[in-house]
Amino acid sequence: MKWPKSWLKPFFKSILIGGIIGSCQSRIHTEDREEVSHSFSYPLVEPVERIEEWRQSQIKELSRRVYRVEVRIKYPYGQDSYRGTAWLWKREGVLVTCRHLLPSGSSRLEIEIWDYSGACYPAALVWKDTIADVAFLWARGLEGVPFQRAENSELAVPGSTVLSVGAPWGLLGTFQEGFISGEKRYILTPIAKEALPFLQLSLPAQPGSSGSPVFNRRGEVIGMLSDIATTSGLYEGLAFAIPVEILENVWREYCSFAGKYDTAGTCTSY
Repeated sequence: MKWPKSWLKPFFKSILIGGIIGSCQSRIHTEDREEVSHSFSYPLVEPVERIEEWRQSQIKELSRRVYRVEVRIKYPYGQDSYRGTAWLWKREGVLVTCRHLLPSGSSRLEIEIWDYSGACYPAALVWKDTIADVAFLWARGLEGVPFQRAENSELAVPGSTVLSVGAPWGLLGTFQEGFISGEKRYILTPIAKEALPFLQLSLPAQPGSSGSPVFNRRGEVIGMLSDIATTSGLYEGLAFAIPVEILENVWREYCSFAGKYDTAGTCTSY
């Protein structure tokens, strides 16, 4: 076999040398990249797995005690319907949700509570606070262990992780994770005479999310989803939750009333 022309010899020689040098440099750079990659990826494998295991355990634990609320208001020539979320407040079937799911002046209400297994319980309105947007329901035959409630939502500072389980768009058992995105906001609602406190969240909320419990990382309830900041009617990045202290205050208000006028002792039996 004849060699190529003389001017080609240096060309092939340079390619051969360049290829050898290039492969060495490539191997050196690859080894550098592997060292850097290892220093970041290996320590993160175990924590990520633990976080996923923790999240899965939370979904399993929390979803069973959250319910879908179906409200129908019947009129002579039709009906309206509302969907939301409720969760156990007291062991013997007392649940809490948002008052705006139960329009004022509606005497012909039909309320259904659906659990995670698909069972349905008829429910009745026990007490509602229009200003605080809180309502308590009672479902006959429904019992369970209520969630632990945080003693003070002030401990949940901006940046803290929050969790929620609810029924957005009627999809019960939907688990969502976010964080507190700002200081507690005092918002003047159309009915309230003074601004009420709300937790500002970066947590997805859609129609049906109203009434969803909001938890801290210990699984304690710190609030209840109530409203969103929106121009379209859908979630646009900010959600607001009623602090757990407000829920406690409304319950105490009901118990004070029940203690005076409810001879059956409804509040204490719950």
